[in-house]
Amino acid sequence: MSEINKFASDFIRAWQFEDWIETLETEVIQEGYGYEPGEFNVTPENWRPLFLEGLSPLDAFKRALNAHCEARKAEEAPSMTTYQPKQKRGDAA
Repeated sequence: MSEINKFASDFIRAWQFEDWIETLETEVIQEGYGYEPGEFNVTPENWRPLFLEGLSPLDAFKRALNAHCEARKAEEAPSMTTYQPKQKRGDAA
């Protein structure tokens, strides 16, 4: 690929990403999920890997929401492997 073609390809890809981020922020997050402008911070570099995977802005947001929910569940769930009930005095074997 010539230098000019690579530059043009990179430029087009950057433009597509900017358009993708705009769609994510306005159409998905604000219009689709009801967030107010500025209420949900969209940091482009956090979303670039999902764009590069070829996900739509909606699918990327759904994946992010699911990951957030799963992380929260894991954080809130008591760890049964480390849970040891306290023994009452006199209950020792």
